[in-house]
Amino acid sequence: MGHVFLIHWKQDEVASFSEPLRDAGWRVDTEHDDVEAAVRGVNDLTPDAVVLSLRRDAARGRRFAEILARDGIAKELPILAVDGEEDDVAAVRDTLPNVTAVAWTELPATLRDLLDRPTG
Repeated sequence: MGHVFLIHWKQDEVASFSEPLRDAGWRVDTEHDDVEAAVRGVNDLTPDAVVLSLRRDAARGRRFAEILARDGIAKELPILAVDGEEDDVAAVRDTLPNVTAVAWTELPATLRDLLDRPTG
């Protein structure tokens, strides 16, 4: 099973968004509050992929992407931007070209396809 780091900027929603990934067999760590803590989590936990929710507070998502790009942390790390407005996804992709846009409903299958790992 793979390891996913999920970032969603609303504490009372992050568990419900991570549960389908856990049900699909992924190990999931999360961050909901702090951009710097999210960057440290990616750096320290070395996940197989990062799921960045742009549903809430897309400005923090863009800041997160800027720091990853600046620090060179995510050069080859798959990053999936979930449920963002087109402009927000484009802004993150301008900073991190390896970003894949996906809907929450497609996330487990996209992770499986992207990382070529069984999820169940």
